[in-house]
Amino acid sequence: GDLTRELSNVARELEAGTVAFTHLIIETTGVADPRPFIRLLVNEPTIAKHFRLERVMSVVDLERGPSFLDLGNPKDKGTIQLANCEVVVLNKAGRIAASSRERTMEKVESRIRGVNADAKFIVAGEQGEGQWGDVL
Repeated sequence: GDLTRELSNVARELEAGTVAFTHLIIETTGVADPRPFIRLLVNEPTIAKHFRLERVMSVVDLERGPSFLDLGNPKDKGTIQLANCEVVVLNKAGRIAASSRERTMEKVESRIRGVNADAKFIVAGEQGEGQWGDVL
């Protein structure tokens, strides 16, 4: 697909020395099953030669997270996404009332731990501040 073509193009540019970088971040819009991306980065020889998958991250909107997480459904894309990630970014923590913020985060983390016991959590504030040094 499109990603295969684009990564192949970048791989050619890397081989030619016309581009250089240390990290590549692929972001999907909305909820997506990361398994095809993982397979592409691991199994496609031309791409795997130039790119190494370090981690899969998911972002959970704390404002909406408790209401839309359908983690009991194994076919739900959100469940699949969270089950296949190493890092979960809990976003918009600053928008949750201070009196209920900790309880909301605990509730969301607990539900996610039900499908991914090993996930690492990062809390991102209103301006995206968080413990990003552990990610990149």
